[in-house]
Amino acid sequence: MPVISRCLLPAFVLLLSSLFLPAHSAQLSHFDIPAQPLSKALLELAVQENLTLVYVAQLTNDIQANAVQGEMNIKQALRALLKNTGLRATVSNSRMIKISRTQQPVEGFNIRKYRVKPTVKKAQQAAEQTTQEAEIEAIQVVAKIISPYNLEATVSSTKTQRDFLTTPQIVNAVTESLSQDVGARSYTESSLLASSVNFLERSTGVVEELRLRGFAYPSLKINGVGAHAYISPVDIAFIRDIEIAKGPGSVLFGRMEPGGIINMMLKSPQNSRNSFQLQGASDDYQRLELDLSRSDDDATAIRGIAYTQKHGSESELDQDDGHGVMLALAHHLPNDSELNLHYRFESSDALQRFGSPVDGFNNAVDVFINEEDDIEFVPTRETDLRSGLEEKRHSFYFSINDWLLGDWSADLYLQYDQYSADSLLNYPVIEGFELEIDGELFSDDELTSALLADDEFLEEVLRGLELITLEDSNLGFESDVFQFDTHFFSSELTLYNSQQLHQSLLPEGTQLEQLYGINFNYSKPETLIWQTHDIRSNFVPVEQAETLFNSEAASNDVRDINTGLFAQWAINWHEFTLFAGSRLDYLRFSADREGYQSEEDFFESSHRIGGVYQLSQDSSIFINYSESFTPQFSVAELPIDGQPELPEELDDEDEGSEEFEDLFTEVIAFNQPAQSKQYEIGFKKQFASGRLQSSCALFNIEKRHIVSDIYAQRSRGLECDLSGSLNRSWHITLAASLLDAEITSADSDELLNKQPRMTPGRNFRLWITKILPQWQTFDSRLGFGLIHVGERFIDSSNEEQLEAYTTVDFGWFASYQNRLKLSLLLRNAFDEQYIEGAFNASPAWTSQGLQRTLELRLTWVF
Repeated sequence: MPVISRCLLPAFVLLLSSLFLPAHSAQLSHFDIPAQPLSKALLELAVQENLTLVYVAQLTNDIQANAVQGEMNIKQALRALLKNTGLRATVSNSRMIKISRTQQPVEGFNIRKYRVKPTVKKAQQAAEQTTQEAEIEAIQVVAKIISPYNLEATVSSTKTQRDFLTTPQIVNAVTESLSQDVGARSYTESSLLASSVNFLERSTGVVEELRLRGFAYPSLKINGVGAHAYISPVDIAFIRDIEIAKGPGSVLFGRMEPGGIINMMLKSPQNSRNSFQLQGASDDYQRLELDLSRSDDDATAIRGIAYTQKHGSESELDQDDGHGVMLALAHHLPNDSELNLHYRFESSDALQRFGSPVDGFNNAVDVFINEEDDIEFVPTRETDLRSGLEEKRHSFYFSINDWLLGDWSADLYLQYDQYSADSLLNYPVIEGFELEIDGELFSDDELTSALLADDEFLEEVLRGLELITLEDSNLGFESDVFQFDTHFFSSELTLYNSQQLHQSLLPEGTQLEQLYGINFNYSKPETLIWQTHDIRSNFVPVEQAETLFNSEAASNDVRDINTGLFAQWAINWHEFTLFAGSRLDYLRFSADREGYQSEEDFFESSHRIGGVYQLSQDSSIFINYSESFTPQFSVAELPIDGQPELPEELDDEDEGSEEFEDLFTEVIAFNQPAQSKQYEIGFKKQFASGRLQSSCALFNIEKRHIVSDIYAQRSRGLECDLSGSLNRSWHITLAASLLDAEITSADSDELLNKQPRMTPGRNFRLWITKILPQWQTFDSRLGFGLIHVGERFIDSSNEEQLEAYTTVDFGWFASYQNRLKLSLLLRNAFDEQYIEGAFNASPAWTSQGLQRTLELRLTWVF
């Protein structure tokens, strides 16, 4: 608590004082814009000054802009840029920029908007373009200040672009600028800036899992598609913005956990500048990024991004190395639609050591006996588990957006992912020991399964092993290597239309928006099949690894086919918008393990209904009900072919016998998907013409029919977010949540009414930056961040609790002529010692939080 007091007081004093600072609307900036086509020059000016640029495309055709260099305000820069072009600019006190010309007006003009596309009905707008009349006297370019910490519109709620106030649920946006300011190294660190997002666990250095609104493993999407359940995260170098849509959303996105989706929007060739970035930190983290783009005309643009990263070392078993490249092409087709192509390659080489038991953890030893009667004594303490991963990923993405078909607009998406990897599971075993039991010495070689069948003898062995000090002489490691080659294909076609309804049907001014879609997904996941609910601890690597994952002994051939049909309707009448949607999915799962086959077919329906009422120009309230479904699997036992007829009834004693085990083999079984539903109500308010956005929501989510020791879970809570700019000098993001999560049905009293693992009841996150006065040609900013995570339990039986923690970050950012940028971050400045997550619900398999780290980033824009 003293740390909080020392840090919050000056931060909030500065925050409150900033409310009384002038906006500096005529603040000088340094411009270095070369002579180039006017459309590119206007874009460069808008990007530098954090403006949203809307302009008439034909207005700038074949016009060359003048070079703009030196210190001046926006009005002076525009006047220099447009000199001798036949265009003129006027700037109002509200910072509305109007560009007009006295020549013939342009008929059938197209609107193009950068940074945030307009919330428009593109098919309807295209039809209206042909009816523009020659009486147009002024053609406008509107530049509106937005914040680098929020987005004016998002797509992850309705698959159509809607502005902040008219979205019928909470969607948090984490912009590229915000991710860079906080020093995010992965999509998980960016996502944690939103409310109700918590860290769950880290596996093999590169796999980081989150909780969203109390539920594990939120669905990951890339540009809104990728409906299979096994998608691998995209490196932060390729991500522009992240949109986090809260709550169940199967109507539009298919299979998912009910917490919500994390939609990673890839960087596109448009609106980009060449850059080179060098990054290093005191925790042995080094990274290089190169970003190149080229556009010869207004129709085609290409972009290439490459990175290489080294983090940790192999000797310390904390390695996370990787490299990758993304190539992107965007082309405007003659009918004003857009074609996009992306190719990504990523390679990861990671090692991780688990072995930081929480204080008070009761060390224990487990005994495992395999089919060959080999005995392994596995300790759950100290260097408890080592894992490694060598993975290569190839991804292809294709889309055509805004293809006009009469009054309809069509979008087509195709995505293919291929992963290949060697996964190493290296677990410790105790060996080379002697124990005295009842006055007789036994070495590890002399202990047999027959002796250990005696419960009293086994108890004495385990008690003796727990007293052994683990050293190199008595600690060995057994390794399991799992290989997989996985393939995923996703496709989606949507049709969108907006039209005025006839007055005889509904009141005048009523507008109907329609969205219809179909997607088809094929997955060959092999080893990536995984429990997605909270009782992952019923997966025991030593016992079930050979059943669930490919190994040298046997392999699984798992196939997954999913076809979905969905529809969404939005009825707009004055300030009220009603949303409704439905979806039908067909799912087919099959597995073939060494000739033992299992398969299942399922039909799943999902529904959604909600509404938004705009109280004023700057505020709205919303309410919604939504559903989702989550596929599940388990391990089943089937009679081995050729065995005699099995007895009709087998008691527990029979099932534990060797004779019984010889009659069966384990296979993957596919179970009825779990069902989830949510009720949500919220309020949204924006300030300063949308530069500052705030939202609060109450929600209640229930998940039922879970196939595990947990049968049902409920999560309800309150979350609030604030993001944007207080004025031109202060930018802020703030997220707070109160969560009450509970296991409402389980197979034992040990779990009933307990809190799901790694689900803190409270969270608070703050990041704020202050722009300092310009010095000569240098711009600079200061940053301050605070994270508070409440107490949470490692296991769902609530036996092992982790303490709450608070970390504080500081940042300093400098820029020379907006070309050379320097960032200095001090993360966890007070060196708070904390445990961030725990893998597989084990108190021994914990991940330590980031220690005090100094990080330097240098960026050259050219």
